[in-house]
Amino acid sequence: MTKPATSTRLGFVSIALLVLHAALALAVFALCRMSTLALIRSVRDPAVFSGEVPSLAWALPPAFAGAFLLMRLVQFARGRRGTTRATLAIGVVLLATLAGRIARSGSEVVGYTRLSAAPPSIQTVTAMRELQQRAQAGVREHGQVPDAATLSAPIMDEGSELIPSYSYRWTRRPFRVVRRADQSGPVDRPVPGELPGTLYVSVSPDGRHYWITATVLIDEHGHRVTDFLPSSGGVYVLSNAG
Repeated sequence: MTKPATSTRLGFVSIALLVLHAALALAVFALCRMSTLALIRSVRDPAVFSGEVPSLAWALPPAFAGAFLLMRLVQFARGRRGTTRATLAIGVVLLATLAGRIARSGSEVVGYTRLSAAPPSIQTVTAMRELQQRAQAGVREHGQVPDAATLSAPIMDEGSELIPSYSYRWTRRPFRVVRRADQSGPVDRPVPGELPGTLYVSVSPDGRHYWITATVLIDEHGHRVTDFLPSSGGVYVLSNAG
């Protein structure tokens, strides 16, 4: 009678350890859920807000938890119990993940002191105004809006180039300026495949008038799309055409 009773107790202990380990592994998955989804989005989508892209290190805890859970299931199927070392390992990973989650939540930006840390829409308005100054200077000094090379000069902020706060599949890029000649109005419809952070300068046939518009990343009905920077009257436009 002793052996069956002992076997039963060992069976209960083995099941209890498996349940404990599965619960700890699932807790790791739960803590990493938002970061994992953000990592997937940053690879899947053409552009995302760079502040939302977590470190690749966030892929390590769920990978470890998945491998750990698979190993424990194999051990259980073979009649082997988990060890204290295994419990300690998944516990340490869980605590480290929790600490990382708390640190990430506490580091969220609630304000900014430099334009480089501002929301992309504010950076875009600043870039558009800089382009307007360049266009106005060209018209004033030479009677025409400057060429593409002049308009595409880096947009500076406190001595460094202003890079919009977007991540284009793990990379960052400066504002892209597109000059369009012989136009009668602004570019105000998205160009297929265009990315946020593109600035359009439409120039009239006589070269004296311009319309400046820009694309940004916008949340639309729960989906993020590239569209033109909006204003109360539709698309935000800077122009000297009245």
